[in-house]
Amino acid sequence: MALFARFSTFRPIRFVTPKPFHKSRISEMKIEQQRFSSRAVENKTKFSCSTFANVLAFVENERAKMSNANPLFPVLRDASIPVQQRMSFAPYMLYFSLSCPDVLTNWMKIDKPENELNEVEKRINIFVNEDNFHYNFYLRDLETLGWSLDKFGSCGGVLRHVWASESIAVRKLMYTVVSSLRRSADTLVSLTVVELLEAGLYDLFTTVYTHIAKASPG
Repeated sequence: MALFARFSTFRPIRFVTPKPFHKSRISEMKIEQQRFSSRAVENKTKFSCSTFANVLAFVENERAKMSNANPLFPVLRDASIPVQQRMSFAPYMLYFSLSCPDVLTNWMKIDKPENELNEVEKRINIFVNEDNFHYNFYLRDLETLGWSLDKFGSCGGVLRHVWASESIAVRKLMYTVVSSLRRSADTLVSLTVVELLEAGLYDLFTTVYTHIAKASPG
């Protein structure tokens, strides 16, 4: 759940000037986020994952809470908020997308001959091999959304954005992933991280596609 919680802390980007939220809506979002954080603390009860089936059950249990508890998702579904403002989280994913290949290759991939891999290890490597180049899709989509170099102002503007205080939630997410992988040599932990990321991102992208891409002309 801690991984999912990271997605709730995106803030509107500094140099985007969409229509502001109504003050009452801002207050509602702050209350929602406080409730979400409180539930995350309360839900730190241990969940035993000794098999892949346990991992899937755990992920589905957390996933079922996310789209309602995480305040980012109601914002994405809210047609009264301008599309530009709802999609202002996209540039914050830059650090996540570009650091993923290093994390996957250096901290997750199982460096063994294929015939020596067990089921869990095979699943991990399949995920790594499939997702290692997905950052290219993200970069293409980012430009499609209008985030060209001109939008950031300069190469320095891009770098300052990636390491700005507003982007700390994304960086903490990746640090948390690496920390989780380093603390345990158990491949089932790696697989759990894989499934958490897959579930969270799938629901995020599905929500964007359903409520923004399909519903918005152009």
